[in-house]
Amino acid sequence: IPAGGAPRTAGAAHDKATSMQRSPSLAQRWRGSRNLLPALIFLGLFFFAPLIGLLLRGVLEPVPGLGNYEQLFANSAYSRVLLNTFSVAGLVTLFSLLLGFPLAWVITLVPRGWGRWILNIVLLSMWTSLLARTYSWLVLLQASGVVNKALMAMGISDQPLEMVHNLTGVVIGMSYIMIPFIVLPLQATMQAIDPMVLQAGSICG
Repeated sequence: IPAGGAPRTAGAAHDKATSMQRSPSLAQRWRGSRNLLPALIFLGLFFFAPLIGLLLRGVLEPVPGLGNYEQLFANSAYSRVLLNTFSVAGLVTLFSLLLGFPLAWVITLVPRGWGRWILNIVLLSMWTSLLARTYSWLVLLQASGVVNKALMAMGISDQPLEMVHNLTGVVIGMSYIMIPFIVLPLQATMQAIDPMVLQAGSICG
């Protein structure tokens, strides 16, 4: 028997055992991927296919070319709608991050019991009907609402501010709706961070 035969045999056995351990994990991974197939088919049929068809119609009808898109961007009404859409989206994203990040950080740092209560309050806003949430903000932000009364009582404003049916009301209402969707993934990510990493970071400055 060669002198190096035993190590080579042990190495081959180790490689075989490793491949046998990897095979079930790969099989389980593919099995989990197959569970996504119905959702992918649904998205393909009812989202991607209509979207691609719409884009093709915009390029091919009534005559091939980019004339439809030229008319779209040449019309000031459509340009204004697009500008308002992106402006509202940017403002809502900014305010949701400014409010959601500290809230997720607080949920992570406070004791588990308090964090669970705060998280339940955040989730409660998601469980409430969208119509009820929208109407409640209309009541709060109207000229005779609680917000305007509080601002006038504190001397910040001499008269009621217009905060409904305009950009201000839309940003406030949409930010309130989107905050839970930012808090939940941020809190889950922060919860997974090892506290020792934070302690080491604070020590290192």
